[in-house]
Amino acid sequence: MANAIKRLVYHIAKWIGFFRLARHLTRRDLRILAYHGFAMADEGNFRPQLFMDLRTFRRRMEYLVVRGYPVLSLEEALQRLGRNNLPDRATVITFDDGFYSIRLLSLPVLQDLHLPCTIYVTTYYCLKPNPVFRLAVQYMFWRTSQQELDLSGFGLRETGPSA
Repeated sequence: MANAIKRLVYHIAKWIGFFRLARHLTRRDLRILAYHGFAMADEGNFRPQLFMDLRTFRRRMEYLVVRGYPVLSLEEALQRLGRNNLPDRATVITFDDGFYSIRLLSLPVLQDLHLPCTIYVTTYYCLKPNPVFRLAVQYMFWRTSQQELDLSGFGLRETGPSA
C-alpha cells in the first residue's frame, strides 16, 4: 500500500510539473548519481536499494544521453566547480563499494554510451579479496528457508538454542 501511495504522489508531482521546476532551479548545481552494485541473480530482491537491475541502470544512462546531460568525470567536475564554470545540468556518476558487478555489468553500458565514472573501492577488500562478511551472512539468512542454525561442526561450546 505504501508503495502505491509513493507511486501516486510521484506521478502527480510529475504531472503538475514539480520535476521540471526542480530541474530548472537546480540546473547550475552539480548532480552526483551514486550507485552501489548490480543484481547478477536475486540480489535485487534481497537489497533493492543496494543492487540495481541492469536494465533500469541502462535506461537511466540513456536518459542522460538523450536529454543532453553533460556527464563529467569527478575530477573535471570538481575543477570546473572550483572555477565556477560547470555546464548546466552537469552530472557525475559514482559507484561505492567496488563490487564485481560494477565491472562486469555497468562498465560495458558506460563504455557503450561513452560516459565517465568514478569507482570507489575499499582498500581492505582490495588487499583481502573476501566477500563483505556482514552482507554475505545477511544474504545467506535471507536466501535460506531453514529455521535453525547448526554450528556443531565448528567446535564451539554450546550455550543454548540458536534458532
